[in-house]
Amino acid sequence: MIEYKVEACYKNAEGTYVEVNVWVEAETHLDACSQVMIDHLGTEWLNPVMSVDRNYNIGCYTADQVKLNTDYIVGLRELSV
Repeated sequence: MIEYKVEACYKNAEGTYVEVNVWVEAETHLDACSQVMIDHLGTEWLNPVMSVDRNYNIGCYTADQVKLNTDYIVGLRELSV
């Protein structure tokens, strides 16, 4: 597991924009973004959703890309063999 800092913004139920800036442990940049998205369900995410590791390697994704990955993590989708 690697530590990633995830930065993103979302619009909450009241219509207020909220900035997220947290450290999480994950296997990939995209998984780190998905973990943050799981922690804030029911919100409208803005683009981009970004993550960076301690060596300054950056991941930059659209909210749709992160949502799709999140679906696989929680089991809503499966990879076909």
